[in-house]
Amino acid sequence: MSESMFDLFTGMLSGGALGQLSEKLGADDATTSQGFGAAVPAILGGLARNARSADGAAALHEALQRDHDGSALEDLGGLLGGSHPQAAKGGKILGHVFGEQQSGVEQQLARSSGLSQAQISQLLALAAPLVLGWLGKQQREKGLDPGGLAGYLGEQQDIALGQNSGLMGMVMGWLDRDRDGSVMDDIGDIAGGLLGGGRNPAG
Repeated sequence: MSESMFDLFTGMLSGGALGQLSEKLGADDATTSQGFGAAVPAILGGLARNARSADGAAALHEALQRDHDGSALEDLGGLLGGSHPQAAKGGKILGHVFGEQQSGVEQQLARSSGLSQAQISQLLALAAPLVLGWLGKQQREKGLDPGGLAGYLGEQQDIALGQNSGLMGMVMGWLDRDRDGSVMDDIGDIAGGLLGGGRNPAG
């Protein structure tokens, strides 16, 4: 079983980093931690669903190779403080991951976390570069091709489902509004922008 992405990020937020994030959001540490615990699986779930198509997996693989080397993980303070180059890209990443469903996802996460929708939106934007940075690092270290990346994302989604099946089920259900088992037609194929017009999940 792969190392849990969620557990790694939870460990990263211990001590001063959690306090810095809480101050940025204007929330207490407990609520911030709960919100972070909702944000990471939501982003992971959106990426995993996109990567289920061959084109989506290829587009994500290319974006990670080009723009996400894992440096955001090594400069959490810079990311939270806004000095890291990836800090300004979180909102754009979310637009590609969730598309027109982003507001609905934020509303659902706000209800489950105790944060406001505005705070959740900010938290998701901060978490997105971390998730992609982690995936980029794993892609390089494990030598993952697009198929391997899709498989790795599936493993991580399974871990997240085991840790919080209610939350993941809620997010996936919201994304897949037409109940056809795929969010590709609901939020748009990541590859549509990257391969066809310059939009991509890396921002």
